[in-house]
Amino acid sequence: MEVIELEENRPVPLLGLEIISIEGVREWNQNRVCSALARDASGECILSLWNQEVDVFQEGDFIVLKKGWCKQYRGEMQVSSGRYGKIELIKRPQKIKPQIARNNIPQTNLTLFFRHAHLRILTSLHQPIQGRQHQREPP
Repeated sequence: MEVIELEENRPVPLLGLEIISIEGVREWNQNRVCSALARDASGECILSLWNQEVDVFQEGDFIVLKKGWCKQYRGEMQVSSGRYGKIELIKRPQKIKPQIARNNIPQTNLTLFFRHAHLRILTSLHQPIQGRQHQREPP
C-alpha cells in the first residue's frame, strides 16, 4: 500500500514510510503521543507515535506500519499502529562525520571518493602506455 491509496477510517495492512520530522511529545489521556511527518514515493501523511513508540523512532528512520489504522484529522490523513498493529524499524541511516579539507570546507566520504577517483583518472592519462614503444615514422 502507498500513501496515495490511504482511505479514511480504514485499516492499513502494510505501509513503508520514511520519517521526515517529529514534533514534541505531549500527554493525552495518560498516554504519551507525538506526530511525525512521514512520506513514501507517492506522498506524505502524519504518523502518530504512541507511548513506547515515541522513544524508539527518530527523524530519517525507514519504518513499516503493519496492521495499522488510517483516519483523517484536520484535513490530513493520519496513520498509527492502532489497537492491533505495530511499527517496525527497517533502517536507521548512519550519520557521516564530515572531514575538513585544506580549504576548511566540510566534505563527506562521498566527495572525497570522487576527488580521489578524479585524481586517479588524471594521473592514468599522463602515464605512457606500457608495452608499446612510440616510433617516429620516417619523413
